[in-house]
Amino acid sequence: MEIKIMQNELLSLINISLRAISLKNNTSILEGILFIVKDNQLTLKSTDLELAIETSTECKVEKEGEVLLNASMISNIVRKLPNDEVYIKVDREKVFIQSENAKFNIIAMDIYSYPEFPTFENKVDFYIQENLLKVATKQTIFAAAIDDYRIVLNGVDVEIENKNVDFVALDGHRIAKRSFKIEEDIEKKVIIPPRALNEISKIVPEGSVVGVSLVKGSAIFTFENTIFSTRVIDGEYLNYKALFSYEHKTKVTVARRDLINAIERANIIYKAEKGDLVTFTIDDSSILVEGSSEIGDLKDIIDIKKEGDNLKIAFNSKYVLEGLKTIEQDFVEITFNGRAGACIIKPEDENIDYTYLVLPVLLQDSQY
Repeated sequence: MEIKIMQNELLSLINISLRAISLKNNTSILEGILFIVKDNQLTLKSTDLELAIETSTECKVEKEGEVLLNASMISNIVRKLPNDEVYIKVDREKVFIQSENAKFNIIAMDIYSYPEFPTFENKVDFYIQENLLKVATKQTIFAAAIDDYRIVLNGVDVEIENKNVDFVALDGHRIAKRSFKIEEDIEKKVIIPPRALNEISKIVPEGSVVGVSLVKGSAIFTFENTIFSTRVIDGEYLNYKALFSYEHKTKVTVARRDLINAIERANIIYKAEKGDLVTFTIDDSSILVEGSSEIGDLKDIIDIKKEGDNLKIAFNSKYVLEGLKTIEQDFVEITFNGRAGACIIKPEDENIDYTYLVLPVLLQDSQY
């Protein structure tokens, strides 16, 4: 194998490939990136057996071939090379790398031990704009459970029906749901690990269109010259839809940033403690946000627009904050179903189909 390629182009491919290299993997062969040179193209492949990435670019080819290189080593080498043409020559296990006056001689890994890559039928189920994929990921993955014995809750449920896609995550305390429209009319369900969605969000180029294929056991995302595949979680997701359908007793419209700031001020009181309870007392024109602990207390009043009953209700501040921070709009609508019922947070803009449900913390009767 013998090629010439610009340093920035090679580094871009390596950075994409690193997303499928897991630091937790105990199998040394999976610490490698497979370089394949064929038909005037350089293709890099990487996998940790959960994620798999294949990404390509054109290059100057003197000789075709393959080589497996330690991901950390080749990444550090290329990162430190001058921003100029890079020459790579492979002679069996010996690899020579040069750019300007910098010359490296390294030893390749055993390519014959590297796992076979999965092959999939090249059929896209639907297309999604890069910005929508990133927003749907950001607004849901944080609500997925972590190491729950109900394995399905450790993933994001993706459901496609009637030209609509729902991304949903829940952990028993809250539910995050982002929906958007697509042109394709298909019906499919799949549960995708949050790590996979997070990693692909980091490498999809701005403005690109992503093709999504859902096949047995895998989800495949294709964009530009990259194929990103992940294993999916087997099982049936919980039926959460009934939780969103209730007649609210109180509805509040509030400036999102004002509410975030008030809750974060309340959290200062809890720095020395494990608790992070925040209470809202809602009257005709304001919310009184309160936090208290052994070291002090906070009372903060925020102006609101209100419909319905007055209310006092308490929440874990972490759950409320995380939902508010994923919303980009200036104002949110929050509906309540009494002091023991869930509250639902949505952007005031009805064109943004995002719903965040969070359960309250019940107080002693004397505290209401």
